[in-house]
Amino acid sequence: MVNTCRPATGVDLQRNFVHHHSMSIAEIKAEARRLPADDVQHLAAYFHHLSRRHEPGYAGSLDAAAQAAESGDKVTLSEVKRLDAELGQAGL
Repeated sequence: MVNTCRPATGVDLQRNFVHHHSMSIAEIKAEARRLPADDVQHLAAYFHHLSRRHEPGYAGSLDAAAQAAESGDKVTLSEVKRLDAELGQAGL
């Protein structure tokens, strides 16, 4: 399957008419190979989210997780760092 680049149009922040180029899958993969590991992980999580966005119940699970966090069901950064260190020491 060949993906072709299709032009897109839009308006930039200064309200100028602009012509954008859509990226093919091959171009996206090539750009992703040049990214630092943290950015690749972020994109992987984002693409995973996009792949699930139409699943029944997915939006509800996100809402439930957000509500739980707002209600105090969350982990502090220091707890995450401690757990990360423990897992690292265990070789995980």
